[in-house]
Amino acid sequence: MLQMILSDKNLFVDPEILAELSEDQRQTLFYKIREEQKRRWCVAEGKGKSPKISTKKTAKKKKNYSKKVDFRKGSDGNDWVWLMGEGPGDKSWDVIVESYAKIYAEQKAEKAALEIKQCEQTKLINTVKERENLIKNDSAIGQEQRTKELAELKKMEQTKMGQIVEEARRASMSMTAEILLKKNNALQNVRRKQEDSRWHDIVMRGRQADKRRRSMHKQAERDARNSIMDMDPSDLETLDKLLADRKLGPKNNNKPAGVSVSPIRPPRRRRPMTPANRDDVIDWFREIETLRSAGQDSSTGKIEPWFHGILTQAEAETILCGGGVGSFLVRVLLKAWGYAISYKSSVDTVVHYVVDTSGGTYQLFGKASPPHITLSELIKYYQTVPLCCENDVVLSTPVGQSSTMFADYDEFFKDVFDTKL
Repeated sequence: MLQMILSDKNLFVDPEILAELSEDQRQTLFYKIREEQKRRWCVAEGKGKSPKISTKKTAKKKKNYSKKVDFRKGSDGNDWVWLMGEGPGDKSWDVIVESYAKIYAEQKAEKAALEIKQCEQTKLINTVKERENLIKNDSAIGQEQRTKELAELKKMEQTKMGQIVEEARRASMSMTAEILLKKNNALQNVRRKQEDSRWHDIVMRGRQADKRRRSMHKQAERDARNSIMDMDPSDLETLDKLLADRKLGPKNNNKPAGVSVSPIRPPRRRRPMTPANRDDVIDWFREIETLRSAGQDSSTGKIEPWFHGILTQAEAETILCGGGVGSFLVRVLLKAWGYAISYKSSVDTVVHYVVDTSGGTYQLFGKASPPHITLSELIKYYQTVPLCCENDVVLSTPVGQSSTMFADYDEFFKDVFDTKL
């Protein structure tokens, strides 16, 4: 399949094929296409290899600086590094922010209270001076009376000053609490907006993923229509030789006496790019894949427990929803000549890999894995080797038919041989 894409004149890939491929298969395909573009460019330019770009930089003379910085060394001999909040006894970020907010509020409140106190004290001093001048200039009172009134005026001034200081202190505390409340409310609003933004992003990503999953099962079968091709005559000859060497083919130990069951030989013709309908897929499976023992145990002829008939991605995900991580099934594609492996890579994620059946072998599209003669060998291989390099999940638990009366693959084996073993 990959060679067919790379041999295309325009290196065109149907968007539906990209939707069917997994993420690492897409990356592999893009890399191979880029390599092919570079190769074609070199051929067009008459060069035998891609141009090399010099990565050497012009050496610059280093300036001699007399100053240098010596970093403090830690117990391990390396540069000592301290991360705020991670050292022993360090305060958390929230505590540090709260303490700085409190200091800011206290300073701002003290500044406002100081201005109020200075204003009140100035008013009191002016009032006392006016009253003192009136007492001193009043000739109707005696010296003793004047002295007594001045002493009372001084005492009243001190009392008023104490009251002004106390009111300023109370005002400072009140303003500090008010400023802290506003700061905390503002900080909570910012955090709430950040949390809402994060949840909005999560919800949007979830909706986009759901939209992609809904659209993938609609486009899945069309994705490989220009990629998965039937075997050409040369491939069939190679397959015949391999089958003859390995003596492959379905076995039927329960066939009626006198009835000879043999694989249907494929006609020497090329099939169209994609099957026109369900009947075409059934004919292809009976004529080609039955010969290759697809979905069957080569030693017993029984249907493999992981094999299913024609399923969409959505139907496969529904079947796998109750299984654990590593549960899997193999389904036949409706709009292409081939298969897809659907397996659970995590608790809530089902991944689909296209199986490339061209060339008379089975292997994952775009994977640098060894080709396998039968589909069963491919599955056994990935029961020990992870399909994806991002995790170590292997095909562990096959998910079979949900009904014991009818199987979704019955139409493939009807009138070929009895599968009810």
